[in-house]
Amino acid sequence: MSLSRSSFLKFLRVKQILTMCGAAAFLISPVWSQSYTLTTASHPSLTLTQSTTFTDLAVPIKTIEDSGKVTKTPFLNMILNRTGSTGGVVVGPYTVTDKFIYNSDDNSSSNYPQGMSTSSDSIGGSGLINNQYWVVETWDTPNNAFLSLMLYNYSTKSYRWVEMVQPYASTNEVGADFKAIPRHGDGIVWYGHYLYVADGCYGFRVFDTDHLWAISSWNGPDGYDTSVHQFHSNGRAYAMPQIGFYRFTNGWTCPSGFSGLAGASLNRGTDSYIMAWGLDGTITKWLLDGTGLLVLDQNNIAQPVGGWQLSMSTNDRLFATTIVGSQLYTSVEPAGADCHAAAMLGKYPVTGGTDSSPTQINGCVEAFAYDSSGNRLWADSEEPGNKITFAITPP
Repeated sequence: MSLSRSSFLKFLRVKQILTMCGAAAFLISPVWSQSYTLTTASHPSLTLTQSTTFTDLAVPIKTIEDSGKVTKTPFLNMILNRTGSTGGVVVGPYTVTDKFIYNSDDNSSSNYPQGMSTSSDSIGGSGLINNQYWVVETWDTPNNAFLSLMLYNYSTKSYRWVEMVQPYASTNEVGADFKAIPRHGDGIVWYGHYLYVADGCYGFRVFDTDHLWAISSWNGPDGYDTSVHQFHSNGRAYAMPQIGFYRFTNGWTCPSGFSGLAGASLNRGTDSYIMAWGLDGTITKWLLDGTGLLVLDQNNIAQPVGGWQLSMSTNDRLFATTIVGSQLYTSVEPAGADCHAAAMLGKYPVTGGTDSSPTQINGCVEAFAYDSSGNRLWADSEEPGNKITFAITPP
């Protein structure tokens, strides 16, 4: 087909506009014709041990809080200093119910969203806490220098960064200190007041929104500065200490044949559970108890309670998954996409099945979270030029 010069120029202008909006991938990316199959699987080797860190870390946390050098602050009382907007582009044939991007500094930074969870996960029902809806995200940094938590008030479109830190006993004048956590923050689940951060081959780091510290002298590297007798928190006005760790039972390495935790989501119900996945399509779930912690056997081990295996083409990668009713949704990054082209959204019965016609969705969707009261499937994407969090009606 030939185009007139005027038609060709109009085409170029449309392409330029889409590119400026971060939607070039939708226009020029290839469309993959893939067929994926989901089967149920048990994954018995993916056991987690509740380490002594829950007891060990309680001591330095209390010491720091009792020192008067940090101010324990309810997260609802945080001063939110950044404003988001409703920009960004959602790729695919979906009904978009909600979306937001970040301020210009965060949109253009070399930091990217990873895990994501919502206040619907935390409390169930409408997810409204004091009549406000919240989204929490972990973001990575270049070389994984430190671990960032974003608390985003979706009702006001305002948010703030929190430094996630590792507390420890110290010989300094306080008797305790904290340091940066140089990890990726692969996924996050918010359940009750606990935050579970999926951490590759390490397991889950656990944080508690009831332990949020306002740091008055925040500028400077994480930790205590004896020269000024104050804590610093890497330029963040708030820090949150890790309260515990669930690690893989065989140590700080992945069980044989498992590629590591690439993300996590929550299935809230009569028996709520965390589900986590590897890039290789391994999906596992662990039950939560009434207190919000993992169910343990007599040996303090959290046993997997089933799961799935998604069969994919060579070098395809599973980036996100969650349960919506009786369906399991996945986002798969086809081989060679490298976040610059659309991923594939698949849907399967939880009993297993094949999806021969997955639909396109934003590249590098890193997480899903389902809000049953609003029938919203939330997702976040780290696609360069189009970092976005959005919700769609599940197709």
